[in-house]
Amino acid sequence: MTQLYEDYRLGEFETSPVTIREALDIQEESWYQVIDSREFRVPEYQRNYSWEASNRSDFWNTLNDSFTELAPLPDDLEDRDELAGLYMGAVYIAEPGEESEYDKLDIVDGQQRFATFQLLLKALYDYCKSLETEAGDEGEIDLESSLTNVKVQLGKAFSGTDPSVTLNSEDRDYFTALAAYPENWHTSVRDILLEKIANNDGVTHNMYPRARKVSEIIDKIQDPIPGVRRINLKEIDAFAGSHEDDDADNKLDEWIRYETSHERLFKAYKESYGFIEELHDDLTNGDLTQRANVTMNFAAYILHAITVDRCLITEPNPDLRLDIFQSINDKGKELHNVDKIRARIKHRLVGEDDAGTMDEWRDTLARFDGDKDDIEQMLKYFVAAIEDSVNDVTDAGKAVMQVFDRSTSDDSDITPRLTKDGATGLVSRVAEYSKYYTDIRDAELSHFDRAIDDDNRKEVKRMLDRVGNRIGATQWYALAPYVYMQLDEEAPDSYEEDDIGDFLYNVVDAIEVLTLRQSVSDRSGEAIEGVYVTTVQEFADRNGDSKFDSSKLVSDLVDATSNKAEDLFEDGLIYHMVKNRAWTSGELAQCIFQRATSRYLQEEVDPGRDIRDYSEVQIEHILPQTPISDTANRTAAADDPGAYAWLEYFFRTDATDEDSDITASVQTLIDEDVPSLKNGDLDSDALSDDVDIDEIETIQDEIDKRFIDDIGNLLFLLDADNLDASNDLLSKKLPIYTKDDYLAVVVNDFFNGGEDSAFAASSHIEMRPEDFETLEDDSSDWDNDAAERVDRSWTYEGMFERKASMVYEILQRLTFNLKPADDDEGDEGESTEIDTNEFEGLEDRVEEAVRSDRERRINRRNF
Repeated sequence: MTQLYEDYRLGEFETSPVTIREALDIQEESWYQVIDSREFRVPEYQRNYSWEASNRSDFWNTLNDSFTELAPLPDDLEDRDELAGLYMGAVYIAEPGEESEYDKLDIVDGQQRFATFQLLLKALYDYCKSLETEAGDEGEIDLESSLTNVKVQLGKAFSGTDPSVTLNSEDRDYFTALAAYPENWHTSVRDILLEKIANNDGVTHNMYPRARKVSEIIDKIQDPIPGVRRINLKEIDAFAGSHEDDDADNKLDEWIRYETSHERLFKAYKESYGFIEELHDDLTNGDLTQRANVTMNFAAYILHAITVDRCLITEPNPDLRLDIFQSINDKGKELHNVDKIRARIKHRLVGEDDAGTMDEWRDTLARFDGDKDDIEQMLKYFVAAIEDSVNDVTDAGKAVMQVFDRSTSDDSDITPRLTKDGATGLVSRVAEYSKYYTDIRDAELSHFDRAIDDDNRKEVKRMLDRVGNRIGATQWYALAPYVYMQLDEEAPDSYEEDDIGDFLYNVVDAIEVLTLRQSVSDRSGEAIEGVYVTTVQEFADRNGDSKFDSSKLVSDLVDATSNKAEDLFEDGLIYHMVKNRAWTSGELAQCIFQRATSRYLQEEVDPGRDIRDYSEVQIEHILPQTPISDTANRTAAADDPGAYAWLEYFFRTDATDEDSDITASVQTLIDEDVPSLKNGDLDSDALSDDVDIDEIETIQDEIDKRFIDDIGNLLFLLDADNLDASNDLLSKKLPIYTKDDYLAVVVNDFFNGGEDSAFAASSHIEMRPEDFETLEDDSSDWDNDAAERVDRSWTYEGMFERKASMVYEILQRLTFNLKPADDDEGDEGESTEIDTNEFEGLEDRVEEAVRSDRERRINRRNF
């Protein structure tokens, strides 16, 4: 009979019907009946503890609502089986098969509930133990005895000093420490942590960001335990060292592995104690007897009122268990593919010595800090490289589960590789690939046995940072990591560090060129993902020293791209670069400018001059992003030109020969006293009757996106100079441009050379030769008239003139590094010369594209 206590009674619940499956031995049982005299284990093919905060919250809320809203039971309740309570679904367990080395029942489905209930029962035991001591101290003998009896029932959740549930190898140690038998928990925790310290030699926080110090782990375990703690693990000699010997080994500062699933377990553990504490706060006034009654009733409720359908699989066939496991999870919360792959690997290795293989798999998971989405992405690119039947990254993603399988359907072209003979090799290859993948993804180049010369290493890391970290492109992952790995493993022994560096440079250079071309076009990254897959598969199939001829690989990439996206070459790319506006602001513009600058410095100016660090160089808008301003001292002229000076000068609103639509529209902004280019800064009621607020906002957007953010209006400045220039007029900006360290680069070259510059030669400026002579002086002390001439010398006409030359110069630095077609000789492995023939002689086409673009913008036509 269930012992219920008079001050707090359980209530009656309806149970839910279940479907009986004839293939299983199914019984409805209370949780007490499920765990009574049984031991359980989570098979290795199952995922780690995965209940997130939302899952655990639902669990606690369900228990809280059902327990705290109980209706009183009749006094004649005599059998606990009549205590029908909360139905918690079905749990599937299996008798150990003949091949198993364990006597415990396998948990096929239900491990999240088993683990969480186990932590809760341990917390209940601790509270009963603490209350038992408190009752004894106060002479409450009957209450003490009742608490002892409840402890006996809760003791069914333990097997000796360990919990009756054993999780898989990833979570086993921490879970055993958290759920250890409360009467001697400290011994179990001590032994487990000492073993983890011994097995985690060399673990650091830098190597494993989730790693925790032993002292922190001890606090997480012992702090929630209620009552007076007689033992503090941090003070025992095993961790703190001997008090008599100051030089004794102190292990509290040692780092040990701590993964995502461990964090979830520790949170569930802490929440278990917090849940009981909240019951005390909500249902008692703090009195000992009330706290004890609530605790005992809740323990009885968990043990005897929680019911499940216990489904026992008696068939020893391990394949049947795996099929049931996947079938159940496919109908419930979807298993992550990485969990399924782990299950398949472990299942394939049943009966074999799998320690080394599973260690490699765990190391692979740790390399991604347990992020399953990142791991699956890595596997997708791995499959793209090794499986010839996939055509693009999307296909590769769909093929991952087929590659990691024992067999595939007859209508599939995918080669299953998780075969009896291939499983170990597959896992090892993935583990090795993952090292190179993360290394090149993070632009580290540290996991590479062959030497790379410093110049190439530095530039390769910069390019990887631009395309990966700054632009955020990922399609190239299908190519670069696998080539990087093969280069390290198979490049000819005769290759020196320069040869290795040249090859890697040329490959990554081609990736950056293609990424930047795609990024300035209308195409998404996914639209060209297949070209990387085609290229890496052709590379993988190539043999001999010619495999590491970078010109062949780059040619493959160019050919695949031209077949897939012809508009990323010649006239098509010219059109995209001139017309598209989205690329001229933010990270993409900076990356294009950085690349063009780097190549310019290497090729034409000073090969020894280094490109500035990103943090020092910023994009400057000549026509500023805030052109309407009444800030004082914005000009070198003595007279204040007014808040609209930049708009008036740039769009030539006072020119008698100016009749463009955009100029008339800008004059409307000025006439209506529009305070800024930001939509919403103007009260529509303040507008003239014939002016529409929507039209004003359209004009604001066009000025911002079609002119301020246009490539012809941008240049590079050192950050300090950029801040100094701010919203000043040109008479204040031009001296800064002239003296800035970054003037003599391709994107700034229009202003380079003073009186001999392209800017000085423009027919669209009002500056005179003597104004340039003054510019050469350090003071740049123009008189009032000269300063106004300078201020009026940056107009939209000059911007489009500069844009044509800029686009052409940048295109020259966005060419693929191809060996000239007539060059059939040359030593293999040598770096090829940059081929600039693609855009050579196309200045007229660029100028024509810019003229067409100019007409579209100034006449306010749709793009």
